[in-house]
Amino acid sequence: ARVPVAMGNIWGQQLQMARYLAARHAGETVVVDDVGAASYYARVRCVDPLGLADPLLARARREGRLDADLLAAEAARRGAGVAILHPELFGRAIPAAWPRLLAWTIPANVVCSRPTVAVYACTRADSARLAPALRTFAATLPAGLAASGPAAP
Repeated sequence: ARVPVAMGNIWGQQLQMARYLAARHAGETVVVDDVGAASYYARVRCVDPLGLADPLLARARREGRLDADLLAAEAARRGAGVAILHPELFGRAIPAAWPRLLAWTIPANVVCSRPTVAVYACTRADSARLAPALRTFAATLPAGLAASGPAAP
């Protein structure tokens, strides 16, 4: 009975992340901690703080050096304008200067690492550029997902 719920979790979280990135950021560099669906469907270049697809950040994480300053520096160096992260997973490693524009939470999580994922602008200038598109996207999130933040419907 958990398989249908797990499928709904993937649809509600990873595939919605990929759907947004494919529509608005295909071919760009983005910060994302769940690289699977995002990189496969959206064809983005990932700055990956978990380190699965990023040896530099994997080493930093393993050595306990991954923090907000390093993540912000890598995002800037690689030209990322948007980040989609699980806030409960990274906490203080998410730069305070990154405005949180939208978050959504899946109900009855049984398979995703955390129930909530959030979209951040990597700079204040990116915030103004991203907000209108995120408002449009947020209105298309599947029913049952709890959306919050400035771009939420």
